[in-house]
Amino acid sequence: MAGEVEGYSSSIHDSSVSAGFRALYEEGLLVDVTLVIEDHQFQAHKALLATQSDYFRIMFTADMRERDQDKIYLKGLTATGFSHVLQFMYYGSIDLSMATVHEILQAAMYVQLTEVVKFCCSFLMAKICLENCAEIMRLLDDFSVDVEGVREKLDSFLLENFVPLMSRPEFLSYLSFEKLKSYLDSDRLSRFPEIELYEAVQAWLRHDRRRWRHTDSIIQNIRFCLMTPSSVYEKVLGLAAVPVSLSFVSLHVHASSEKRTPKEVIKVEELSLYSSPVHESKYIEKSQTQLEDGISWLRHSVSPYTDWCQDAYTKLKPKVETAVDHSIVTYEFLKDAPPGFYPRLGLIGFAGLVGLFLARGSKVKKAVYPIAFMGLGASLYYPQQAATIAKDTGTMLYDQSLKAYVNLESLWKDSGKKKKSGKKDSGKVTDDFPVSKSLLKQLSMNLKKHKTYTDAKVWRCVPSSSNSIYLIPSLIIQSHFLFSIYKL
Repeated sequence: MAGEVEGYSSSIHDSSVSAGFRALYEEGLLVDVTLVIEDHQFQAHKALLATQSDYFRIMFTADMRERDQDKIYLKGLTATGFSHVLQFMYYGSIDLSMATVHEILQAAMYVQLTEVVKFCCSFLMAKICLENCAEIMRLLDDFSVDVEGVREKLDSFLLENFVPLMSRPEFLSYLSFEKLKSYLDSDRLSRFPEIELYEAVQAWLRHDRRRWRHTDSIIQNIRFCLMTPSSVYEKVLGLAAVPVSLSFVSLHVHASSEKRTPKEVIKVEELSLYSSPVHESKYIEKSQTQLEDGISWLRHSVSPYTDWCQDAYTKLKPKVETAVDHSIVTYEFLKDAPPGFYPRLGLIGFAGLVGLFLARGSKVKKAVYPIAFMGLGASLYYPQQAATIAKDTGTMLYDQSLKAYVNLESLWKDSGKKKKSGKKDSGKVTDDFPVSKSLLKQLSMNLKKHKTYTDAKVWRCVPSSSNSIYLIPSLIIQSHFLFSIYKL
């Protein structure tokens, strides 16, 4: 009898433990940690926080510096949201509203309180409507909420109200191309007329001009064969709000008249090619007044100029926009330029003036020397950028020179063939052979002489730290090469 053991359990133990912690919390007794959020201090018990939140359990049990600290600072959440979460840890209840659910969900995701996250998702799904749908989508995406069933409920609401939602600017702003394409692939949109889906897609494209590049991809999801020809003519082919897609070409065939006229045999003599049709009209055309004739003449006279202006505007607009963008970027850079930028810029400009002074008496030198001297000055301050430019310039110059050499060499060979046939090269410029042999020889020697210096492979072998040194002979060689061509 003495060895028998009987077990007893209390039905109120769990509630009494919770009640005990609540009493200590309300009276501020035995609290061993203070959480600081946005200059607000929250006193709590580490033991209770560790039992309710995985985040705090790891913080207080693992080898972390916060384990032995009495005051812990938490960033990335608000005091309002955390106060509701802390209340749930002690009391097991929480009050949610559309004004506070954002901050509460943020705090619950931060401390990994799964139950509160589920409550927030259930609340949002119960309150979702056309007005707040975009806000709820953004909220769930911002915190990467992955509660089971929430995304399915959200997508179900979106598909059920797709067309009405596509008329709301806030929803059009947030809806991405990938989301829109996945919704258009769903068969649940069959409850809407296809013409309404097309108008919804048009609204999404018009909302942001940067979306126009997706026109072809999205239009493929519209089933135009389900539209009536009149709808295609009036609402599809008649719209010009976005660039015309190649997918619209086939619509002209589909949108042909439903009533086909009976076939009639046409005689050859009835064709306008062989005879002039007799114009028979039951209406008498009213003659135009002098004012109408003047307006018609003015319209036809001005029409070519207006077309020219429109073409010029279309061509110049992208260039002007690009120039404005570059000007803004340049202004922003110059407004907060790096230290020493303006003195360096002045010295580079002065180097260009020195090059212009030394180039007196030669037009080619005036075109080459200022650029070469400015490049030399820039290479001293910005060696890495100058080396990159020199590499590209050397490669381009060598390629162009090689092409010219090959072309001239082919002309030289053609001249040799003519010489064998009895024609002599007089050394003068002629229509059949525009370059003399002496000029070809001298140009060939110049090209071979400078090939080694302009070869791009040389630049790849130069260390980056000494690129600025090798830029100097490159600029001089390029200038001398151009000048030698000019003398020839």
